[in-house]
Amino acid sequence: AVFSTFYFLTQYIQQVHGFSPIRAGFAFLPMSAVIVTMAQVASRVVHRIGLQPLIVSGTLLVGFGLLLLSRLTPTSGYAGHVLPGILLVAAGMGSIFVPVTLGAVSGVAPHDSGIASAMLNVGQQVGGTLGLSSLVAVFSSATEHAASHAGSHDPVFVAHYVFTHGANAAFKAGALFALVGLVAALVLVRVSAV
Repeated sequence: AVFSTFYFLTQYIQQVHGFSPIRAGFAFLPMSAVIVTMAQVASRVVHRIGLQPLIVSGTLLVGFGLLLLSRLTPTSGYAGHVLPGILLVAAGMGSIFVPVTLGAVSGVAPHDSGIASAMLNVGQQVGGTLGLSSLVAVFSSATEHAASHAGSHDPVFVAHYVFTHGANAAFKAGALFALVGLVAALVLVRVSAV
């Protein structure tokens, strides 16, 4: 779900809003700060409240952040529209990382914890790759549809509109992925506190 944030949002702020690569990188700095902060909070409270509440709340935050991002327009501002969405996604990501890692290695023999951690990493990378390829397919379909209905307005506006429409569809699909993650967290996470 969150790969759509990095992939499509980076392109959105560069192509539609004209951010340079450096400025786009700085635009994502608040996201990194929130992820780090929330991961620290999660690591302090996970032993008291357990894994599932953090994973569930984090998944909800990611989903709501992606839904917020799915409402972007070519004229949406960074501070009023983009930043709130990425902060919600970041808070969710930070809430999820620690409990997912703890859940993946809990109950594993100490000599197998490295393998369990590696399998978690592989699963995240494969899932991210499959998820992003699915989101690119959604984006492509949505941009084709938008381009066929865009009319003959200013070509720059049409390009921005078509890209934004496709990115919004990908963000919505990412929110659906987060919903699947939420259901999985509610049904499959059985480890209490570690």
